[in-house]
Amino acid sequence: FRALWTRLSLVAAIALPGSSVALPEEDCEPSAGDLARSLAELPGLEATEVACELALSGDERQRALLAHSLEWLFPLAGDDVILEHLAADPSSLVRSATARAALARCAHEVTLRLAADPVGEVRAAVAPR
Repeated sequence: FRALWTRLSLVAAIALPGSSVALPEEDCEPSAGDLARSLAELPGLEATEVACELALSGDERQRALLAHSLEWLFPLAGDDVILEHLAADPSSLVRSATARAALARCAHEVTLRLAADPVGEVRAAVAPR
C-alpha cells in the first residue's frame, strides 16, 4: 500500500503545483481524510484510477480506507460504480464503511441494499439515528 500512497502523493504533487499533499513518511499510514484530500486534489481521471486500484485491492485495509474516504464529499467520477463494487465486498468492515459513504453521497440503491445486509453492523451503519 505504501507504494500506491507514495505514487498518489507524487502524482498530486506533479499534477498540481502548490498542492498541499505531502510525501508520506516512511512509516506513515494515511487516514481516510488524507486519502479523501489527495483524491480531491488529483485530476479527475487520475483520482478515479487510484480509487479503482484501491477498490480492487486484495488488501481489506486498503478497500476499507477507500470506503471511509468516500464519506467525505468531493467530486469523483465513477463513485457510484465504486460504491456498488465495495457494497459487495466480503468484508463487513468494508461494507459498513461503504454504507456510511453511500448515505453521504446519496447513493440510494447501495444504501437500500446494505440496509438488508445479513450482518447487523452493516445494517446499523445505515439505520436512522
